Amino acid sequence: MARAAAEATHIPQLYLLCFIVLYRVLEAASAHVTLIWTFLIIIIIIMAAVRTGLQAKRAKPRDVYEALVTANDSDNRPRDHKQVRNQAQTIPTGGCRKGLNVADDVLNVLGSVQNSSFVKHVALAHGKQPVIVAYTEEQMWDMSRFCSSTSHTTMRSVLGVDRTFNLGPCFVTVCVYRNMSVVRKNTLQHPVFLGPVMFHFDGKADTYKVFFRTVHDALSSEIQCAEVNGDVEVVFGSDEEKAVVTALKQVFVGVQHVFCAIHIEDNVRRFLTDDAGIPVKEREQLLASVQQVTHADCNSTIACEEQLTQLIETTRGTAAAAQQLTKLLNYVNDKLIPKLRNNIQVSSVTIIYE
Repeated sequence: MARAAAEATHIPQLYLLCFIVLYRVLEAASAHVTLIWTFLIIIIIIMAAVRTGLQAKRAKPRDVYEALVTANDSDNRPRDHKQVRNQAQTIPTGGCRKGLNVADDVLNVLGSVQNSSFVKHVALAHGKQPVIVAYTEEQMWDMSRFCSSTSHTTMRSVLGVDRTFNLGPCFVTVCVYRNMSVVRKNTLQHPVFLGPVMFHFDGKADTYKVFFRTVHDALSSEIQCAEVNGDVEVVFGSDEEKAVVTALKQVFVGVQHVFCAIHIEDNVRRFLTDDAGIPVKEREQLLASVQQVTHADCNSTIACEEQLTQLIETTRGTAAAAQQLTKLLNYVNDKLIPKLRNNIQVSSVTIIYE
């Protein structure tokens, strides 16, 4: 495969010819326009070289990336391995593996429910893609120890839920928690352990309900689980994906939920950059105020309120300077502040995202 990738390392001649023709045409234009178009054309050529490499005898993304980096200068090669990996997701694989078809794959998955100690549930429904849920009894036992109402406050962990991308032909949604009985020697922090996993092909709320119902039923078999006893103490954490939050609250009725601090900060940065167009200096000042709130001591009401007040004042100053008063204030007051207040209210346990 490395050889196949190397065969496509140099920029295809046709794309290079097109680039030269367009560059000559744009020479008569202003220098600013020429620079922009040149940059766009280079990006197109790089992506074409990436696709050519990936299509060459099904070369692996890693081989294509390394070959392109070796054969081209910094202006004519991919930015990072992820850029090549994302392109690989858009290229058809050419069908199922040799000797297997879709029916064989389905039978293998169904058989794994009985033959594997990890695969616990497979959901098949008319007109829907299959959903596979996998976990071990040890994972459920750990979750009942560290995420239930019987756990001591200082030994309790948030149960995080997040969907991952680019791991294969399907999405992978994982649960994670901190194992409070173990401490890392180098950081003195409790390590994050993997919990139940779902393999799925869409991000609909009904799909997440299958996952959460399976986890709920498995936890129900563990003694003193908070949801079963009606004493809701388990705290779930996730990003702002609506389907996840909706399904979670419908299956675990009355459950407490916190939003991932890292995702909150990333979403604020994206809004300030792409939607509001806030200058860099003012944007970083506002992000610093958001981080002060997300890292505030949740057990100190006064400290949290002071940080929230400071955030609002910083928002007003930033919005006035950027002439985005209404838009920025509406975003902070209607979307950001409610999430931060929610996290402050329920974050008396260790949050795994910090």
